[in-house]
Amino acid sequence: MREYESIFILRPNLKESDIDIEIGKVVELVEKDRGKVISVDKWGMKKFAYKMKKEREGFYTLIRFSSKSSFIKSFDSNLKLNENILRHIVIKIEGG
Repeated sequence: MREYESIFILRPNLKESDIDIEIGKVVELVEKDRGKVISVDKWGMKKFAYKMKKEREGFYTLIRFSSKSSFIKSFDSNLKLNENILRHIVIKIEGG
């Protein structure tokens, strides 16, 4: 298993409870495929330098996890399909 980090930006109009639900969905995706979530950091609301999907700000979250490399493609696809996620990135941690 390799270690990865993913940063994703949620829509700013979500309530705190909805944000927790969306983060829970991402955690569940990892754990469903026998991955292990190492940490989840809520960075909070931040303004963008430019509009993203008609939004000027979003709620940033960093999740660090370990998983099989074959899982990353489906993980990326699932995040793309989630309408509440404005943007995301998945990065492999070297040496992890």
